[in-house]
Amino acid sequence: MSCGTPVVAATDVGGVKEVVDHGVSGWLSAMDDLGAFVTNVKHALFDGDLARRYGEAARRIAVERFRSQRRRRALRGALREDLGRRSS
Repeated sequence: MSCGTPVVAATDVGGVKEVVDHGVSGWLSAMDDLGAFVTNVKHALFDGDLARRYGEAARRIAVERFRSQRRRRALRGALREDLGRRSS
């Protein structure tokens, strides 16, 4: 996603749904729906405008979500370090 590539996922279970927005940054298929997966792959391969739009959205989403996660981790680490020094 961060490279601007839309996602075609063969399953919509687990954490995939939290990262990929179906119809925005890529395509998700039900786990047992091979026909939907094949259709999604065809869209990605043969509908260049749609794939480009999804790829651009994927990039924006990846940058926004993961940048904020990095900041939260850095802040948490700094707070732990500071609290560790105070308790010593």
